[in-house]
Amino acid sequence: MTLCVAILLGGKSSRMGEPKHLIKMGESQTLMDVMISFASTLSERIVTAGGQYSSLPSVSDRRHDAGPLAGVEALLHSGMSQRYLMLGCDMPNLNSQSIQQLIDATHSASFVREGRVYGLPCVIDSTYADLCTTCLDEGMRSLKDFLTEIDAVRIPATSEIAESFSSLNTPSDVHNFALKRGRA
Repeated sequence: MTLCVAILLGGKSSRMGEPKHLIKMGESQTLMDVMISFASTLSERIVTAGGQYSSLPSVSDRRHDAGPLAGVEALLHSGMSQRYLMLGCDMPNLNSQSIQQLIDATHSASFVREGRVYGLPCVIDSTYADLCTTCLDEGMRSLKDFLTEIDAVRIPATSEIAESFSSLNTPSDVHNFALKRGRA
C-alpha cells in the first residue's frame, strides 16, 4: 500500500504571529519548502491539508476552527490514499531515521515516550475516517486524543527520536533552529 505524506498547515500560528509554513528558513526557502523536500524523500505522493501550497494537491478542512483533527478528517475522507503519514509544516528536525518505524508500520501508528502519545508524526489509515468524524462531532479537537481512540501501534520513542519531533512555534524557536544549523 503506497504511503501518502500529508503535511498539515492550516493552524492559526498565533504564537508565531504569521503563517508558519511561510516562515523563511534562509534567503529563499520557506519552512514549507523544507518540509516538502523532506516529504519527497519518503514518497512521491504528497498532499497538504488545511491550505494550499504551490501546486501540491490539497484537501480543505470540512469544518472550521476544529483544530488539526479537522485536517485529518478531511484527508481520511478524501479518497486520495488509504494510508497517510501525517507531518506538521513546522517540524524541520524530522529525519527519515527518526520516523522509519512509522513508515514500516503496517497499520496506524504513533510514537509514545514516558506515557505521552505524540500527535505528530503519525500514520493513520483511512478506515478511521468515520470515527474521526464522530470524535469531532462529539467535541474532540486533539490529534493525540484521537490517536488514543484508534487501534494504533504505539512505538516507543528514544529521547533522540522525540527531540526530532519538536516544532517551531515562536520566532525564538526559528532563531534557535537557525543558530543550530549555522544560518543565523
